[in-house]
Amino acid sequence: MESGVAQTASIGGEEAPAESDVASGTTRATLAFLATRLSVYKLDQGRFPAELADLCKPTPNYPRGFVDAEALPLDGWEHAFEYAAAPDGASYELWSIGADGVDALGAGDDLLAP
Repeated sequence: MESGVAQTASIGGEEAPAESDVASGTTRATLAFLATRLSVYKLDQGRFPAELADLCKPTPNYPRGFVDAEALPLDGWEHAFEYAAAPDGASYELWSIGADGVDALGAGDDLLAP
């Protein structure tokens, strides 16, 4: 595939998005979901979590955790999301390592949270 050109497959005469487009879309949606849950965590706890996994821990206000699941979702390529919180908990960075599976710290083909 040429850079910047999306591939599609024909299924039943209709064009279907390429697998990488589906994985990218899934990843972007999950990044937006996690960013929202991080904001809710900060409203409840007064800071962003030290670890992304803290979103799964129960609290008095969120007995099933902030993502309402026992485990964090994976990106569209089945990779765990990367997360770095500022030491004071006032900000964070959240990203997917992308299709190549190489953590470029938010650069390269990595996808960043909105």
